[in-house]
Amino acid sequence: MAEFQEGTLDTLMERLCSSISGFDPEWVTRCVPAAEEQIQQLQDILAEYNYTIPAAYLYYLRRMGQNDGGLLETECCDLEVDIGTVLELLPGKCEDLEKGLFQFSDHWADACFYMKLSAADDNPMVTDREGVYVTESFEKYLFRKAFDMYQRKFTYSDFERESVCSDNEKKRIEDCRTCPYCGDTVEERMAF
Repeated sequence: MAEFQEGTLDTLMERLCSSISGFDPEWVTRCVPAAEEQIQQLQDILAEYNYTIPAAYLYYLRRMGQNDGGLLETECCDLEVDIGTVLELLPGKCEDLEKGLFQFSDHWADACFYMKLSAADDNPMVTDREGVYVTESFEKYLFRKAFDMYQRKFTYSDFERESVCSDNEKKRIEDCRTCPYCGDTVEERMAF
Protein backbone atom coordinates (compact mmCIF):
# COMPACT_ATOMS: atom_id res chain seq x y z
CA MET A 1 0.00 0.00 0.00
CA ALA A 2 1.32 3.42 -0.91
CA GLU A 3 1.76 5.97 1.83
CA PHE A 4 0.51 9.46 1.03
CA GLN A 5 1.85 11.87 3.63
CA GLU A 6 0.56 15.23 4.78
CA GLY A 7 2.90 18.10 5.47
CA THR A 8 3.78 21.69 4.76
CA LEU A 9 3.92 23.17 1.28
CA ASP A 10 7.72 23.44 1.33
CA THR A 11 7.92 19.63 1.64
CA LEU A 12 5.44 19.00 -1.19
CA MET A 13 7.88 17.53 -3.71
CA GLU A 14 9.71 15.36 -1.18
CA ARG A 15 6.40 13.90 0.06
CA LEU A 16 5.09 13.39 -3.47
CA CYS A 17 8.30 11.72 -4.68
CA SER A 18 8.44 9.52 -1.59
CA SER A 19 4.83 8.44 -2.04
CA ILE A 20 5.18 7.56 -5.72
CA SER A 21 8.58 5.92 -5.27
CA GLY A 22 6.93 3.58 -2.77
CA PHE A 23 5.09 1.82 -5.61
CA ASP A 24 7.13 2.95 -8.65
CA PRO A 25 10.82 3.27 -7.68
CA GLU A 26 11.85 4.18 -11.26
CA TRP A 27 9.39 7.09 -11.55
CA VAL A 28 11.66 9.78 -10.15
CA THR A 29 14.31 8.98 -12.79
CA ARG A 30 11.81 9.90 -15.53
CA CYS A 31 11.17 13.38 -14.12
CA VAL A 32 12.93 16.33 -15.74
CA PRO A 33 12.87 19.83 -14.22
CA ALA A 34 12.00 22.94 -16.18
CA ALA A 35 14.88 25.20 -17.17
CA GLU A 36 15.26 28.30 -15.00
CA GLU A 37 15.00 30.43 -18.16
CA GLN A 38 11.55 28.93 -18.86
CA ILE A 39 10.46 29.53 -15.28
CA GLN A 40 11.60 33.15 -15.55
CA GLN A 41 9.75 33.54 -18.84
CA LEU A 42 6.56 32.28 -17.18
CA GLN A 43 7.10 34.63 -14.24
CA ASP A 44 7.50 37.57 -16.62
CA ILE A 45 4.23 36.73 -18.40
CA LEU A 46 2.31 36.35 -15.13
CA ALA A 47 3.81 39.61 -13.81
CA GLU A 48 2.12 41.44 -16.70
CA TYR A 49 -1.17 40.49 -15.01
CA ASN A 50 0.10 41.23 -11.48
CA TYR A 51 0.54 37.58 -10.50
CA THR A 52 3.48 35.45 -9.48
CA ILE A 53 3.98 31.73 -9.98
CA PRO A 54 2.23 30.03 -7.04
CA ALA A 55 4.77 28.32 -4.77
CA ALA A 56 3.20 24.85 -5.20
CA TYR A 57 3.50 25.12 -8.98
CA LEU A 58 7.01 26.55 -8.75
CA TYR A 59 8.10 23.51 -6.70
CA TYR A 60 6.52 21.27 -9.35
CA LEU A 61 8.30 23.10 -12.19
CA ARG A 62 11.68 22.91 -10.49
CA ARG A 63 11.29 19.18 -9.91
CA MET A 64 9.42 17.96 -13.00
CA GLY A 65 8.28 20.88 -15.15
CA GLN A 66 9.70 19.49 -18.39
CA ASN A 67 8.60 15.89 -17.84
CA ASP A 68 6.60 14.66 -14.86
CA GLY A 69 7.16 10.98 -15.55
CA GLY A 70 3.49 10.33 -16.25
CA LEU A 71 2.02 11.99 -13.17
CA LEU A 72 -0.20 14.49 -14.99
CA GLU A 73 0.76 13.60 -18.56
CA THR A 74 -0.81 10.18 -18.77
CA GLU A 75 -1.10 8.20 -21.97
CA CYS A 76 -4.83 7.66 -21.58
CA CYS A 77 -5.94 11.27 -21.40
CA ASP A 78 -3.42 13.10 -23.64
CA LEU A 79 -2.90 16.01 -21.24
CA GLU A 80 0.13 18.16 -22.00
CA VAL A 81 1.54 19.90 -18.93
CA ASP A 82 5.21 20.49 -19.74
CA ILE A 83 6.39 24.08 -19.36
CA GLY A 84 7.13 24.38 -23.08
CA THR A 85 3.47 23.73 -23.89
CA VAL A 86 2.32 26.10 -21.15
CA LEU A 87 4.54 28.89 -22.52
CA GLU A 88 3.20 28.31 -26.04
CA LEU A 89 -0.40 28.57 -24.78
CA LEU A 90 -0.11 31.71 -22.68
CA PRO A 91 -0.01 34.37 -25.42
CA GLY A 92 -3.50 33.28 -26.52
CA LYS A 93 -4.87 33.14 -22.97
CA CYS A 94 -5.01 36.85 -22.09
CA GLU A 95 -8.72 36.75 -21.23
CA ASP A 96 -8.20 33.82 -18.88
CA LEU A 97 -5.27 35.51 -17.14
CA GLU A 98 -7.29 38.72 -16.76
CA LYS A 99 -9.89 36.62 -14.89
CA GLY A 100 -7.16 35.05 -12.75
CA LEU A 101 -7.25 31.67 -14.51
CA PHE A 102 -3.86 30.20 -15.40
CA GLN A 103 -3.99 27.23 -17.80
CA PHE A 104 -1.33 24.71 -16.74
CA SER A 105 -2.50 21.81 -18.91
CA ASP A 106 -3.70 21.42 -22.47
CA HIS A 107 -5.86 18.76 -24.09
CA TRP A 108 -6.81 18.34 -27.74
CA ALA A 109 -10.53 18.18 -26.80
CA ASP A 110 -10.31 21.38 -24.72
CA ALA A 111 -10.53 19.45 -21.42
CA CYS A 112 -7.92 21.70 -19.84
CA PHE A 113 -7.14 22.51 -16.23
CA TYR A 114 -6.52 25.89 -14.66
CA MET A 115 -5.25 27.35 -11.41
CA LYS A 116 -7.33 30.09 -9.83
CA LEU A 117 -4.64 32.69 -9.18
CA SER A 118 -4.66 35.22 -6.37
CA ALA A 119 -1.93 37.35 -4.87
CA ALA A 120 -2.23 35.63 -1.50
CA ASP A 121 -2.53 31.96 -2.49
CA ASP A 122 0.60 29.82 -2.92
CA ASN A 123 -1.43 26.64 -3.38
CA PRO A 124 -4.30 27.63 -5.68
CA MET A 125 -7.54 25.84 -6.40
CA VAL A 126 -7.63 23.77 -9.60
CA THR A 127 -10.63 24.35 -11.87
CA ASP A 128 -11.81 23.57 -15.36
CA ARG A 129 -12.24 26.16 -18.12
CA GLU A 130 -15.52 27.46 -16.72
CA GLY A 131 -14.00 27.88 -13.27
CA VAL A 132 -15.74 24.78 -11.89
CA TYR A 133 -13.99 23.33 -8.85
CA VAL A 134 -11.76 20.27 -9.46
CA THR A 135 -9.67 20.22 -6.26
CA GLU A 136 -9.12 22.73 -3.49
CA SER A 137 -5.38 23.04 -4.17
CA PHE A 138 -2.66 22.18 -6.66
CA GLU A 139 -1.03 20.02 -3.97
CA LYS A 140 -4.17 17.90 -3.60
CA TYR A 141 -4.45 17.68 -7.38
CA LEU A 142 -0.91 16.26 -7.57
CA PHE A 143 -1.60 13.71 -4.83
CA ARG A 144 -4.89 12.73 -6.45
CA LYS A 145 -2.98 12.05 -9.67
CA ALA A 146 -0.37 10.09 -7.69
CA PHE A 147 -3.16 7.95 -6.26
CA ASP A 148 -4.46 7.42 -9.82
CA MET A 149 -0.96 6.19 -10.76
CA TYR A 150 -1.05 3.82 -7.78
CA GLN A 151 -4.42 2.43 -8.86
CA ARG A 152 -3.15 1.82 -12.41
CA LYS A 153 -0.50 -0.48 -10.90
CA PHE A 154 -3.17 -3.04 -9.98
CA THR A 155 -3.54 -6.08 -12.21
CA TYR A 156 -7.25 -5.56 -12.74
CA SER A 157 -8.68 -2.47 -14.39
CA ASP A 158 -12.27 -1.76 -13.43
CA PHE A 159 -12.57 0.73 -16.30
CA GLU A 160 -11.65 -1.76 -19.00
CA ARG A 161 -12.98 -4.86 -17.22
CA GLU A 162 -10.02 -7.00 -18.13
CA SER A 163 -7.09 -8.68 -16.50
CA VAL A 164 -3.39 -8.09 -17.03
CA CYS A 165 -3.49 -10.33 -20.07
CA SER A 166 -3.67 -8.44 -23.33
CA ASP A 167 -6.31 -10.72 -24.84
CA ASN A 168 -9.31 -12.14 -23.09
CA GLU A 169 -9.08 -15.65 -24.50
CA LYS A 170 -8.48 -18.46 -22.07
CA LYS A 171 -4.82 -19.30 -21.83
CA ARG A 172 -3.18 -22.48 -20.73
CA ILE A 173 -2.02 -22.38 -17.12
CA GLU A 174 1.65 -22.60 -18.12
CA ASP A 175 1.26 -19.52 -20.39
CA CYS A 176 -0.09 -17.08 -17.81
CA ARG A 177 0.11 -17.38 -14.06
CA THR A 178 -1.71 -14.12 -13.21
CA CYS A 179 -4.66 -14.38 -15.58
CA PRO A 180 -8.06 -15.04 -13.98
CA TYR A 181 -8.98 -17.00 -17.12
CA CYS A 182 -6.39 -19.70 -16.37
CA GLY A 183 -7.87 -23.07 -15.65
CA ASP A 184 -11.47 -24.16 -15.82
CA THR A 185 -11.99 -24.95 -12.15
CA VAL A 186 -11.12 -23.29 -8.88
CA GLU A 187 -8.67 -26.09 -8.14
CA GLU A 188 -6.86 -25.55 -11.46
CA ARG A 189 -6.65 -21.81 -10.83
CA MET A 190 -5.31 -22.39 -7.32
CA ALA A 191 -2.80 -25.03 -8.50
CA PHE A 192 -0.25 -22.51 -9.67
